[in-house]
Amino acid sequence: MSESLPKLHSVAAAADPLCVPLKTKWRLINSRQISFININRRVLISKDTMNKFIQANTINKPAPDDIAQNFV
Repeated sequence: MSESLPKLHSVAAAADPLCVPLKTKWRLINSRQISFININRRVLISKDTMNKFIQANTINKPAPDDIAQNFV
């Protein structure tokens, strides 16, 4: 078995690296803004999913030329 399974975290454990309260994490799950795995009654989130969520919500600093164009 050469495939490795993703590292799964509970919702509480996944909230810590994202620096968000547990209540916020549950809101993201219930609104389907973040993917999760449901096994019986357990809700689990993979490390890869957390990384994708962080990248999708990262706002990059605009280049100075882009800022100047907004004021013309």
